[in-house]
Amino acid sequence: MTAAERTPEPAEISMQHAVSELEKVFETIYCERMQGLPIVNVALNVKAIGFRPWDGHWLGALVTPWFINLILLYRQAPRQTQIGASITHELPCGPMAFTFSYDPRLGSFATCSLLSPVLEIATQEHAEAIAGQAMRQLLQREPDDRHTESPAPEGVRHCLDAADVDPKTDDESGDRRRHPEIPSPSAGIPKYTRREFFRRLTSRPAKQIQGGGA
Repeated sequence: MTAAERTPEPAEISMQHAVSELEKVFETIYCERMQGLPIVNVALNVKAIGFRPWDGHWLGALVTPWFINLILLYRQAPRQTQIGASITHELPCGPMAFTFSYDPRLGSFATCSLLSPVLEIATQEHAEAIAGQAMRQLLQREPDDRHTESPAPEGVRHCLDAADVDPKTDDESGDRRRHPEIPSPSAGIPKYTRREFFRRLTSRPAKQIQGGGA
């Protein structure tokens, strides 16, 4: 099914309403489909973080008990896009690969996995701090002189453009999916995969994350 074949996008609504619907949809998924699954962290709740207008759409992060994802809510869906297809968007930090999706209540939207599962995150405050830090870094433009760039933005910029994490295969077993190493454009900038970068954030206090840096 493509965007052109689906029900037309809902009439113009506010960003606040769209984000509220997003939370309700994933709260329903949590209650009806995710209960008792080993990838669920019961200490976490569904919460939208940092949504703002971006390129004619709405962009933000979503915390759930089983993932932290970047979410793009389309105000006008891309034409002829298949559900499940990969679609690249050029964010201020660089190109990002999203997975296209659709829900009758939300209309067309796309997701980019930041961290899944989220079992090692102890509190909701910590999860929201990680999501907020991701949004700040993703919307930060890369400076012209990359040698002056700090390690945290460089790590985020490269580690967030990989494909979505599949919770069924991205576990601690030997069969887990591997992400490519991040190229280091200058000396002194560490190489992090996306997973490694966010694992580092999970080990830091929420207040320290909110203060910036990695």
